[in-house]
Amino acid sequence: MRLKKYFIIIIIGLFSLQASGQTLPDRIVSISARFLNKPYQLDPLGEGVDGQFSQKPLYRFDRFDCQTYVETVLALAVSHSSSNTPAFQQQLLEIRYQNGKPDFFTRNHFPSVDWIPNNIQKGYIKFSPINNNKISLNINKQQWFEDQVHINNPNIPDKLRVTLPYVPVSELSKNINNIPNGAIIMIIKPSISLISHMGFAIWKNNTLYLRSASSLYDKVIDLPLLEYIQRQSKFGVKGIVVLIPV
Repeated sequence: MRLKKYFIIIIIGLFSLQASGQTLPDRIVSISARFLNKPYQLDPLGEGVDGQFSQKPLYRFDRFDCQTYVETVLALAVSHSSSNTPAFQQQLLEIRYQNGKPDFFTRNHFPSVDWIPNNIQKGYIKFSPINNNKISLNINKQQWFEDQVHINNPNIPDKLRVTLPYVPVSELSKNINNIPNGAIIMIIKPSISLISHMGFAIWKNNTLYLRSASSLYDKVIDLPLLEYIQRQSKFGVKGIVVLIPV
């Protein structure tokens, strides 16, 4: 366990050295690249050994799903000035939980109603102005929690109406050059939470890629964004939300 802790400290220190002197978008691009080809695993993080419902680790660097990949890279990019493991871990907790403390019921499970508004309020992200359309959906959080842990929590609202600004598929081509390197891209699909996938915008050779932990490819991978969205539109994808790390 002690060797594992020292290994994690060394990794974070290497990320800090690599990102020294870079802007936040540049740090996101360079740090996210270090995890390319890491394997995909659904829901790889939890509330640690003391967690009530999930004892999975609070953080790890060996495997990701799409949300934990974005959270981990963003936390590393924000905490680049320190190689102190608790400093990185606290940034990750702030991004993953409403009050910065590991608790299953305050984890930002729903990107649309939890992750986005909570991290905007904390100053980690903001909406890009190119999100010039709106889409809405009713979400039943209480039912989701009952399905997950079979508990009716009166503190969780039963039904919520969520509205997000977004860029429709039909308008993506004309707006693509306004998506900056290192932006967070969330894929809009009217499903349980409006958001079906997320990753980072990465420009390479005048082509915009979506860098994400993909269940389809079973790893962290770069895919041309326009091609990806056009293919996914056949399966109900309506567009994207562009978020700017700040």
